[in-house]
Amino acid sequence: SKFNSSPSTMHFNISASSMFGLPVTFSSSDTLVAKFLSEKLHIVKSGTCNIFADQTGNDSVKIAPRITQPLVINKKNITITAQSVSKLYGESVPPFAFASSGLVTNDQIGSVTFTTTATELSDAGIYDLTPSAAVFSAGSLDNYNINYVKGSLTIDKVGQNIIFFPLSYKN
Repeated sequence: SKFNSSPSTMHFNISASSMFGLPVTFSSSDTLVAKFLSEKLHIVKSGTCNIFADQTGNDSVKIAPRITQPLVINKKNITITAQSVSKLYGESVPPFAFASSGLVTNDQIGSVTFTTTATELSDAGIYDLTPSAAVFSAGSLDNYNINYVKGSLTIDKVGQNIIFFPLSYKN
């Protein structure tokens, strides 16, 4: 059989038994992907490895043949969305922010790169705000498939007033 998991399932129990009740021990072919801590399988990152079940036997029972099962830890899907903002024509472009969903408990995104064609003096209108290149402050990009969702930068028309100076009489 095959285990499928994602980095969001950080620890779980696995079990096996032997015919004569002797203890079965488990190990991983790649402890950078998955390892055993306190008799629980701990997912370290996405990838593949094999999980081995061994039973050493005793004075009356032979060593059991090793059982191997593949383990596949899939990348977790997350979404990073640019938060839409607005400004008035002539104002500086405001700072951009993002929201993320789907991260594993302790993982955090520290920064995201944003691109837009809008500038301080761009005409009033709605401009795409495109997020990309997430940088993790905790966790690893290697564990995720990222779906980036555009936001918008809306530039509103600025109001104006007419100043009409008094007419002066001339002869």
